[in-house]
Amino acid sequence: MKPIQPTISILMATYNYARFLPTAIESVLAQEMEAFELIIGDNASEDATPEIVAEYAARDPRIKPFRNPTNLGIVENFNRCFLSMSPQSRYFILLPADDWWTPQTLRRLLEVAQAHPEVAIVHADAYRTDEACRVLNRYSEFMGHHLPEGLHQAVSLLMRADYIPAQSALVNRKFIQEEPPFDTELRFVHDIHLWLRLLLRGHTAYYLAEPLAYIRKHAAALTTEANIEPRLREEVRMFEKLAPLTPPRLEPARQEAWANRLAALSFHLLGASKIEEARALLQKTAQVSPRARLDLIAARWIAALPLPKNIRSQLWNLAWGTAQVMRRA
Repeated sequence: MKPIQPTISILMATYNYARFLPTAIESVLAQEMEAFELIIGDNASEDATPEIVAEYAARDPRIKPFRNPTNLGIVENFNRCFLSMSPQSRYFILLPADDWWTPQTLRRLLEVAQAHPEVAIVHADAYRTDEACRVLNRYSEFMGHHLPEGLHQAVSLLMRADYIPAQSALVNRKFIQEEPPFDTELRFVHDIHLWLRLLLRGHTAYYLAEPLAYIRKHAAALTTEANIEPRLREEVRMFEKLAPLTPPRLEPARQEAWANRLAALSFHLLGASKIEEARALLQKTAQVSPRARLDLIAARWIAALPLPKNIRSQLWNLAWGTAQVMRRA
C-alpha cells in the first residue's frame, strides 16, 4: 500500500485485550476514508496481543505499534500514543481496544470538523453493548442528556454528566495547550477532564446525534461497578483541579458539580460502612454545596447514629433506595 499522509491519528491503548482487539482494528480498517494512522500502544500485555498487533501492522503501514516494557497505566499509554502522532496529523481520537466503530465514523466526524474549523471537539452519540456485542441502549439515553445537534458550549451540562463518549470524539490538535494532553492522576476521567478544559477555555464543540461507535460493557472495563469509588474520588479531584480555569460566570456550576461528586462519594462510603470518612466528607459537602440538601441532612443524621457500622450502612442503603424509587415514580 502506498504511504498516505494521515489527517487523523487514532490512539488505541491496549492491555491483555487480545479477545477484543481484532474487532477494534478491523473496524478501523473498514473506515470509509483512508487518510489515518492507527497508533497502538501495547501496555506490556501477557496474552496474544503482541502477535495480533504485529500481524495487522505487517499488512497495513498505517498501523504504527509500540510496546511498553512495563505497564505504565492506561493514561500514560494514551499519552505515549499522542506523542507518537505524525506531525502532519490534524486531529486525534481515542479508541480503546475493547470498543469499535461503524464504517462511517471517521468520515462523518471529519466532514463536520472541516466544515467548522473553529470547533475543538466534534462528538457523536454511541451504542452501549454487552460483552457479546448485543446493543443495550444509546449512550445519550444512558446519560439522560438531550443535547441538540449542532454547535454548542454546554459546559454546565458536561459538569453534570460526561455526555461526550471518547470513542466518538474527534479533537482538533491545534487547540491542545498541554502536550501530552491527559492528566496521569486521572485514570478514570482523563477524557472528560480534557473536554472540560477545552470548553472552559472558550472553545466550541459540535454534537452529531447519530451513533458512530460501540462501547462494550464487560467485567474488565473501567466503567464497571467495582470502579465507582475510585472514579468518584477522581471526579472530586478533577473539579478541584479545574478551579483556576473556571471563569466567574461558570464558578457556581463548578461548585455545584464538585458538591454533587463529594455527596455521591460520601453516600457510597456510608453504604460501604466507611463511616468515619463518610462523616468527614458529608461535612465538607455541606460547606461546599451552594444550597441546602435534604439528602445531606438525612445522610449526616444516619452517620451520627450510635449504631454498629453495618446497621447504619443498611439503614442508609434502605433510605437511599426508597428515595430513588420515589424519584422515579
